[in-house]
Amino acid sequence: MEVAQQDFKYVIQDFSHVYFGGRCTYEELAEADDAPLQLKRVIRRVIKREVPLETVVEEHLLTLTEDSDSFLLYEQLKASIEVVFARWAEQKGKQEPEYESRTYTIRELLQDETLHAAQRDFLIREIHFKKLKLLSISV
Repeated sequence: MEVAQQDFKYVIQDFSHVYFGGRCTYEELAEADDAPLQLKRVIRRVIKREVPLETVVEEHLLTLTEDSDSFLLYEQLKASIEVVFARWAEQKGKQEPEYESRTYTIRELLQDETLHAAQRDFLIREIHFKKLKLLSISV
């Protein structure tokens, strides 16, 4: 699936949730003005120990293992991960993409075999979690 350079690179927060795009790097998240301070701390103290900050969140999530600190972090946050699948269907004699969105927990993401197949017709669009969960993490 082709994506423009700046698509899915954002940090948004409302009263109770934090949302960020799957195409952000951890460095962009750690330096974003809109990112909560606690998220910046978690990135610098937990994520940075496992991967370089230049790593794209989507790539990191797809290579996680259940024994990593990052996996435990996303599980403790009870993060919801929005994944968009593209499927090609014939409509009016030509191939048109159809998009399907699914929401995963981090454990479901690791266990879904379709995500780890060689064919990459999906992308991680967004990760979101409750601010209260973020504030409950001590680093």
